[in-house]
Amino acid sequence: MKFENSTDSDCDGIVNWIKPSQTTAGYYPNGFTLDINLLAAKYSVPSLAPCAATVVLGGANLAEPGIMDDLMISSKGRVTVTGPNNGSVTRALIAATGAFNGKFFPPGEHKATPFGGVIYEKPAAAGYGLFLGTDQCGTVEISQHAEPASASR
Repeated sequence: MKFENSTDSDCDGIVNWIKPSQTTAGYYPNGFTLDINLLAAKYSVPSLAPCAATVVLGGANLAEPGIMDDLMISSKGRVTVTGPNNGSVTRALIAATGAFNGKFFPPGEHKATPFGGVIYEKPAAAGYGLFLGTDQCGTVEISQHAEPASASR
């Protein structure tokens, strides 16, 4: 790992992530070996201004292209869905810690799936996280934009 103050991170390096094969495991029973580019940055509590954003949930057991919903983030960190809510997404942004969480209903499901993640501030603030599908994990990304996005997918 290399610690430095750059535009993309305060710490970076390659992490070798290994999960051994476990035939009884509910997630990834065949195991995996991944080399992951790790980026880390110090989090400082932002002064929030109201903004439009988009949340995208993908992977796991969601059909392509996943779920995308438009959001409005208030100056107090409250998040509401604007426009059609294709994934029945609900969430809360916790600005003091940089963590976010919520849940959504995968298409055709009657049970909510929780998700969570953190805000990463370099080079621009965005949220990254995950959720667990039936047998694999999926990704969550939250990004800000100047105008509310048009249609949800």
